[in-house]
Amino acid sequence: MRSEFNNLIVEIAMNLIYKPLKYLFIASVILGLIEVLYINRIINFHSGTFSDLNPVSEMTTKKDLPVILVLGDEVSANPDSYVAMLRAKHPGYKIVNGAVPNSGIIEMENFGEKLIKEHNPDILIFQVNPANDLYDIRKGTDRSEAGLLSGITNSITDNFKFLDYISYKLSNSANDLAGQSFDGLEPENIAYAEKINIKALGPGSYERQKGLTENSTLLKTMRQTDMETLLSRMNNFFCKMKNGSKVFVLVTPHCSWIDKYYMDNMSLAGVELTEDFIKFPGIYPFVKALSDYTYSNQKVKVVDPTLMLRHFDSTSKRLYKLRSNTLNRNGHEVLCSTISGFITLSI
Repeated sequence: MRSEFNNLIVEIAMNLIYKPLKYLFIASVILGLIEVLYINRIINFHSGTFSDLNPVSEMTTKKDLPVILVLGDEVSANPDSYVAMLRAKHPGYKIVNGAVPNSGIIEMENFGEKLIKEHNPDILIFQVNPANDLYDIRKGTDRSEAGLLSGITNSITDNFKFLDYISYKLSNSANDLAGQSFDGLEPENIAYAEKINIKALGPGSYERQKGLTENSTLLKTMRQTDMETLLSRMNNFFCKMKNGSKVFVLVTPHCSWIDKYYMDNMSLAGVELTEDFIKFPGIYPFVKALSDYTYSNQKVKVVDPTLMLRHFDSTSKRLYKLRSNTLNRNGHEVLCSTISGFITLSI
């Protein structure tokens, strides 16, 4: 009788403990293997993106020209972005667009290093977006930044970047299906767009994380530490560039940096901006931290187009799409003109 009881206990223990642990171990091994394959581009989710961004003519007919390599997120990973405009302005360069949507320094340490080895660029344009890049470093797991469920998913996607990318693609698709994507709405459609009821994606905030824009811009909460991590990893990454090369860190400002019109639009869309942000004087801490870093590194220059965007933005010619942090064609033209000046001076 006791033997049967002991066998029953062992069987229950196997079902409750051993089997779940076994399946958890198998799942972890599979996820880890996919992550290794993804990071090393053996499984390449972005192959279509690269071919779309780089015409065959650019890759084959300019083999002997100096090379500009562009790395960044979805701002640069757009066939009609400032990168395409730079090709028209600087035909004497082979311009390789290696940007990947929803990426930051962690992905670039792998993808970007392979592109540096392959193309041996003379100039690197490293496009940064304050909220995206610091969010890529650390998504946030404490209750001041994320709820319980968000904290758990953030912890998982911080460790498995391929899941982060899949989550990004699914989120974009879901927003499009739900009618929550406003990227296609230009200011000339404002009379129609004002009638649309914009709902926040989550409780109290349209942002991916509560206070992400403000905290990243002003380096509040733990974002100061994240900024230090970003600068350290960027510095190590830029050391991969050959001697005599130039690195331009192109800051793509959040639209709320431009003026009250965009601040109000973002507030209507659920972005949380406090008086600290609205009334902040001078250079934003995110940009200042970049500038302080490059002051001691002659190879690296910060390109901050904020003042140019403020100058050229007007009621008749908006530079961002409606209630969105997405630059329109006018905005990309300003980016192109700004970075183009630095390229010309580097010759």
